[in-house]
Amino acid sequence: MGDENQYHQLLIPPYAENAGLGEKGRTGLFIDHKYGPLVRIGIITTEMPLEFDEPINKGVNEFCKRCTYCVGNCPSQSLSADRFPHIEKDDKYEFKINGDRCIKYFEDHNACGRCVFHCVLVKPSVEDTTKRIERIDHWYTTWIKTGELEKYKPTIIQQ
Repeated sequence: MGDENQYHQLLIPPYAENAGLGEKGRTGLFIDHKYGPLVRIGIITTEMPLEFDEPINKGVNEFCKRCTYCVGNCPSQSLSADRFPHIEKDDKYEFKINGDRCIKYFEDHNACGRCVFHCVLVKPSVEDTTKRIERIDHWYTTWIKTGELEKYKPTIIQQ
C-alpha cells in the first residue's frame, strides 16, 4: 500500500471544481452541481495524457454569498454570518470559516455535518432525507434485528 501520507498530498475539491463538477460553498466544502454538498469525491492520478474540462460557474458561490441558512444551523458558530464577505479571489468569494472551532466541536461530539444537512442545495430535500433515514431505521429494526430477513434466503436455480 505504500506510505499512507502519499494519499493526502492532493486537495481533491479544487480539482473537482476545476473539472467543472461543482463549486466551493459558504461551508468551505465542495458543492456538486447535481447533488449539492452530499457527495464524496475521490481522485485517480495518472500520467496518461487526457483532455480536461474547464471550471463551470453555475452560481453556487454567488448563491452562498446571499444565503446564510447553514450559518444559523452551525452549532459551533464556525461559519461567518457576514452576508457579503470582503475577501474576493478570482471573482469568487472566499468565506471566513473558523476551522479550529469546527474541528473541536466535531471531535467533542463525535460528528456534526449540520451545515451540510441543512444546506438548501441538498438534493433530495432535508424532509426526503429524513424520511429515507426513518425508512432505513424501520427496515433495519423490522428485518435485520429481528432476524426476519433470514427467512427469505434467495433460491438458487441451477441450469
